[in-house]
Amino acid sequence: MAIAGDYSFGIGEISFTLRNRQGDVLARRKGDTIYYAASTIKLAVAMAVIQEVEAGSLSWERTVPSTHTFTSTRGGTFSLSDDPEEVDHDLPEDGTPISVRDLVEIMIDRSSNEATNMLVGLIGIPRVQPLCATCGMRSLHIARLIGALAPRAHGRPNE
Repeated sequence: MAIAGDYSFGIGEISFTLRNRQGDVLARRKGDTIYYAASTIKLAVAMAVIQEVEAGSLSWERTVPSTHTFTSTRGGTFSLSDDPEEVDHDLPEDGTPISVRDLVEIMIDRSSNEATNMLVGLIGIPRVQPLCATCGMRSLHIARLIGALAPRAHGRPNE
């Protein structure tokens, strides 16, 4: 088990685990290496949103106000606009309604962290995390929104 902050960012690293449909390991190279999840969680978020739409509890046309500011799991708020490398400059102005459909597209096409956080705000981390295990992503752990540094510093990494 990794200690918060004790994981690789994967720079220059090559690791993999190849499994068959039954989960048997066919090949492995440093397969137990733990990395920062980065955009990998966007796949789980997209799957969770799709399931919510298919179940009828969320609509593709539902809108939320565009934002760069989010609530932290440790209280207070944080803004991705504070970090030029994190901010999605192509999002509509704060407060502009944006649909779930557009957010999913923006999250995947541009790898937008703000779009990801807005979608997680709609469905919740508890909805995304179990989906990871159900889909065979047993090691993917989502504990906070992207860019929430206070929870990461207190042992809540996404890995």
